[in-house]
Amino acid sequence: INILPSVLLFSILYSCNLYDFLGLHRIINFLKINILLISLLLVYKLISNENLNHQITYSIFNFGSHRNIVLQYFACLISLLSYFDFKIKRCFTYHLVGIFFCSVLMCKTALLILIISLLVNFLKNQITLIKLSKILFLISLIVFISFNSFNYFQFKNNVDKYVSIVEKRSDFVKQFDLIFQIKNGSFKDRFEIWNKSSEQFSINGLGLGYWKIRYNSENIGTITRRPHNELIRYLNEMGVLFLLPLFFFLRGSALIFM
Repeated sequence: INILPSVLLFSILYSCNLYDFLGLHRIINFLKINILLISLLLVYKLISNENLNHQITYSIFNFGSHRNIVLQYFACLISLLSYFDFKIKRCFTYHLVGIFFCSVLMCKTALLILIISLLVNFLKNQITLIKLSKILFLISLIVFISFNSFNYFQFKNNVDKYVSIVEKRSDFVKQFDLIFQIKNGSFKDRFEIWNKSSEQFSINGLGLGYWKIRYNSENIGTITRRPHNELIRYLNEMGVLFLLPLFFFLRGSALIFM
């Protein structure tokens, strides 16, 4: 019963029409200013740090609570701006800038957000992919498939050889290696967290903010602040009451494609 007011607030937020409440002009200006400021800050951070690796990308962010959260926020701003102010060339440019920063700073979640957002915007506005985007998409897809096919062939035939090859690669390249990510990278850590989170699920819910308390009390080691999956987090914390805001979220998502 203690989390019911919060669930109602989530429901109101999901059902609120910010477009009418704030006005389109204010929303677009807010998004543009934030995107510009974060972009300038990211450029400064990249210029001032020549040798980037996975660990350094976390330490160079002395603003925001976490590197991934900052870049996810940045990706969401771009997605929202394209939704409210869609012009095909501007939309494509915004997303390319975001994809560049998220790739260089190795945030795969934000990168995925931008790729899905770009495709959704094109589909929503019934626009065939322009020639340049088609070429870029096909080249990226071919390189990605070829790269991972090579990795799979090496891994299947000689694990030691595959390991020696991976050790020589930069962290930037490793983020696109699916085998490395599943076996040793962040995907492996996330799968473990999700599996352990499912063991503490309760229909009644643990209570908002209680996931990390329960998880860290039962899993001694590195302190984990969040499960890297908000659906799992809120399902654990809210229990069956999570279905209420989830309904409004899915309803709003469905309206985007209508």
